[in-house]
Amino acid sequence: MGDYEGTIWVTSNDPEVTTIEIPVYFTVDYASAIESIALNDIRIHHYPNPFKEHITFDVYLPAASFVDLEIYNFSGQRIYSLIHQNLNSGNYTFIWNGDQMNNKEVKNGIYFYRFKAGQTEKTGKLILLD
Repeated sequence: MGDYEGTIWVTSNDPEVTTIEIPVYFTVDYASAIESIALNDIRIHHYPNPFKEHITFDVYLPAASFVDLEIYNFSGQRIYSLIHQNLNSGNYTFIWNGDQMNNKEVKNGIYFYRFKAGQTEKTGKLILLD
C-alpha cells in the first residue's frame, strides 16, 4: 500500500534503439491476490479450472444472504446443487467433485456454475478434464 515509482526497461529489436526506458508512477490503495474488489462486494473465486478431480469455490458474503450455487451441463440442465440455504456473512468454501445429483460422475467437458446471493448473480464456465 502506498505510492511507488520505478522504471520499466523494454528491449527492442531496433539496432539504433536497443532499450527503451519508461518511468512509471502509481498508487496502491487495495491489494488482493485475486482481483481488486470493494470490500462490501460479494466475491466468488473458483480453482483450478480446468480441473480433473474437483473444483473449489471460495465465497465471501459481506452480509447474510440466501445463497444458491448450482452446476449446469452444456445443455443448460441443472446437474448439481452445492448450496441452497441462508448463510451468515463471512467466508465459505464449497467443493464440487464432478458428481451429478444422482451421485454418478459426469463426463469430461464444459459445465457452468450459477451463483446467486441476494440480488447478486454470477455465472462462469468450468472445464472438466479426464
